[in-house]
Amino acid sequence: MINMWKRLFSRDKSLVEPPKFSLLHHYSGAPGEILYHYTTLAAAASIVHNDCFWLTEFQKTNDSTEYEYAKEQYINAYQNREVWIDDLVRFMTTANLIGLEANTHMLIGCLTQRPDDLSQWRAYGDDGEGCVVGIDANWLEESAGVAIRRVNYDAKYLREFVNVGLAVMQTMYEKNPANAIELKEFCRFFLSDLYAFKHPSFRDEAEVRISRMTIVNEDVTFGLVDNGGTAKDGTPTDPLVVKTRETAHGSARYVGLPLSSPNRRSSIRTIGFGPKCSDDQKQSVLDALEFVPGGITTWDSEIPYR
Repeated sequence: MINMWKRLFSRDKSLVEPPKFSLLHHYSGAPGEILYHYTTLAAAASIVHNDCFWLTEFQKTNDSTEYEYAKEQYINAYQNREVWIDDLVRFMTTANLIGLEANTHMLIGCLTQRPDDLSQWRAYGDDGEGCVVGIDANWLEESAGVAIRRVNYDAKYLREFVNVGLAVMQTMYEKNPANAIELKEFCRFFLSDLYAFKHPSFRDEAEVRISRMTIVNEDVTFGLVDNGGTAKDGTPTDPLVVKTRETAHGSARYVGLPLSSPNRRSSIRTIGFGPKCSDDQKQSVLDALEFVPGGITTWDSEIPYR
């Protein structure tokens, strides 16, 4: 489906008019780029020891209300008819939005491009006493089987994205009205990208979000099924086991995303210790690092914390 976006938003005027629209929220990392996850020392030690990163259901995170913001912007553009679409296409977008909310759950993990940031230490790094885990961005993008998005905080861009998405669906329908399957697939992919937008007031986070969409199934333990992902080259990745844990927002379902594949070293590249983290506090993480083949560099925050 990512290739469909690229194809439809290309400069091939036989596909979409007008063709000029850049998908700014679709992440593409530079070679060697690292993405950072701020967390507690205990959580960092667990990530290193288990070589996996938890993706938690969106509804039980600090960001749960942000989808409502993006959804509201989408509905406003949709209802104001800024882009004309056929009634059948309009019905399909409404049905798929309702269906996604009722039948799927998005599991997410939050990272940032900022390795040593005061606001991140305060909000997510245990008030400066925690850790920041640096993960190979290319591994996540190419091999992990997750969607990876650069969270966008621009309300104008969100509105443009919605309007272009609606226009693309109308164009697809006009070119091939009988191909309801492809139209429905694109519609679902388009609507799921609403999770990549947040209110402008959170702009300083510079968040990069990885996600996996799970299917609601009340007949299985914990009510969700992960059907696996797809690597960048099209190779399927294994389904992950849905588990549950207690969070500040109540019991939450999650999966543990492996950070390496067999016979390859971990994609964890660095561990940074917070500006208020003492040598004694670091030891649990350092102990976990002893068992990681290939070595992971460590460093201390240089931010004067007050």
